[in-house]
Amino acid sequence: MPKDPELYGAPSAFANRTQFLRGIQPAVLPLRQPRSLDVASRLNVTFELPQSLATYNPSIARAPPGLCPRCTWLAAMRADGLHQCADGVWQQPEKYKTGRKQAHRNWFKSTMIAVYDANWRTLGWTWLLSSPTMQVRAPGAPPPSCAGCSAFDTVEAGVADGFNPPLLKQVWDARLLNDGSGHVFVNFNCKSCVLAINHLFITGDATSDGGVTNLRSWSRRIRPIMQPWAQGRNQAAFVGADGALMLQPWLGLVGRSGTPRFTPRAQPCKGGGTLELCASTPYGSTLKVDAIFGGEYKLRLIHNDSLSDLRVADGSRLSTTANLVPIRRADGCSVLLGVGHLHRHDGPRQRELVRREQARRGAGAGGRRRRPAAAAAAAAPAERFEFGSQYTHFWYALDVQAPHRIVATSGEWCLAAARDPLDCESVQFVSGIAVADGGDDLVVSYGVSDCEAKAASVPLRSVWAALVPRGGAGETCVGTS
Repeated sequence: MPKDPELYGAPSAFANRTQFLRGIQPAVLPLRQPRSLDVASRLNVTFELPQSLATYNPSIARAPPGLCPRCTWLAAMRADGLHQCADGVWQQPEKYKTGRKQAHRNWFKSTMIAVYDANWRTLGWTWLLSSPTMQVRAPGAPPPSCAGCSAFDTVEAGVADGFNPPLLKQVWDARLLNDGSGHVFVNFNCKSCVLAINHLFITGDATSDGGVTNLRSWSRRIRPIMQPWAQGRNQAAFVGADGALMLQPWLGLVGRSGTPRFTPRAQPCKGGGTLELCASTPYGSTLKVDAIFGGEYKLRLIHNDSLSDLRVADGSRLSTTANLVPIRRADGCSVLLGVGHLHRHDGPRQRELVRREQARRGAGAGGRRRRPAAAAAAAAPAERFEFGSQYTHFWYALDVQAPHRIVATSGEWCLAAARDPLDCESVQFVSGIAVADGGDDLVVSYGVSDCEAKAASVPLRSVWAALVPRGGAGETCVGTS
């Protein structure tokens, strides 16, 4: 019987444990209450070509207090026209073929912010405005008329909930972080933005049933992060013991930023210089916000570990994948919990990007090293996933005290698939974790097959049991009871 192209084939792929992280046998992780987080699934957006968006790679965090009585959770989800669902554009390449310049207009990808109650029922959603000063125009003002501009580049002040999103400054794969005091931060990817941990604002009007309407979300950059060592795609942020914002661009690298100073402000919203704080809040209103002013936020490297004991036999790279959360065991043991991932198979489009990069840099030492599996995959027949497959994840724990060494990791795992609890989807991406009410479970949010956004629960005791201390990483309470 041929292998299901969407499944990993874990029972056979995981047989030789010596090929995996720390020589530990990988596992298929059973899930509690898996649920869909899609809030606008198959949303149709027309810019210059009609396209059906899929939402995936969700990140989660506690909603800030005061948003609405039932508002408990936030999720940031990638909304993308180049998804890989059954009706996705990758299955219709000739129909949707377009030049690189035109692709920016034709193929939209951005970030939705959704709000849920304690039982993960959807209360509302809206688009994240990542650069309000460039994305919002005055009420009644015409769209930009400059050469190369589009009528869809900006939105009119006052928009809320599911408005038609702006094309300008699209961002994706956003990661949410609640600092524990009710303030939320977000870091994301885009083609032209500068790396930063951004302050996330979210406002709305409470409804009579405790829900929310007129939902608006936007971000304000605290300070750009320009250091070359901090650049990367899957930065993991967390909050230090003293409240400082911390960034882990790669496993083993830890940078410390400043401790945010929040200042309550009643901000009149009248456009112009007020857009950074007001975004699409209607003109003429006054917005009450806690904004960050002052402080030193330059990122400073405080830890650099080569992780020589965490190399994988096939040469696959270990990457971060979600912002970290503090967890605490009943005996008082505390760590910062993170999720890392490995990606063992490049799809045809990813291999083409690698070939282009190698051609640009030359085939010598400056070229990027290909994954060992990629050469064999190049001769494979038609593949299901354009950007690759065979994803696994692992838990890792940082010391809660600076310099935040990695004190333990688990073996590799993947999440049980809906269609086969003994296997997992070959494309999974865990992009968020949070401790559930009561503290017994960990909520895991993840993307499936570059098509779906889901969340499920995992017992925290199983996470603790899976963590194995690193030799020579210093004393740790992990692994003791």
